[in-house]
Amino acid sequence: MLDILGSERANIHHSDFDVDHIDGDTRNNRRDNLRISEHRNNMKNLKLKANNTTGYKGVSFDKSHGKYYAQIGSDGVHHFLGYYNNPEEAARAYDKAARFYHGEYACVNFPLPGEQGCRRNEEKEVAYA
Repeated sequence: MLDILGSERANIHHSDFDVDHIDGDTRNNRRDNLRISEHRNNMKNLKLKANNTTGYKGVSFDKSHGKYYAQIGSDGVHHFLGYYNNPEEAARAYDKAARFYHGEYACVNFPLPGEQGCRRNEEKEVAYA
């Protein structure tokens, strides 16, 4: 196994593997928070994009239907998860699908204890030893 904090770290990004921060906080570089992951898995736990207008990952508004909808991509396949009356319902549908399709790499809108949240406004100031 590669020493993820050693000299080979720079080479990991150029291969099919990345250094993944388990808790999603890129400032937390403690060994127990780092893992080697395939690039495709590391992409599953991206935070909410800055241009998101609903405030939830995987949720968009369809003006023609007047409803919110949820969707998720997994291993190159797009999954439509349905229409919902409000963004929270759609976000919960996304979370269920993210847990199913992405497993331990899921980044969810309403995290359970031990899960990674994907909403940017959740980030906290933490001091790392």
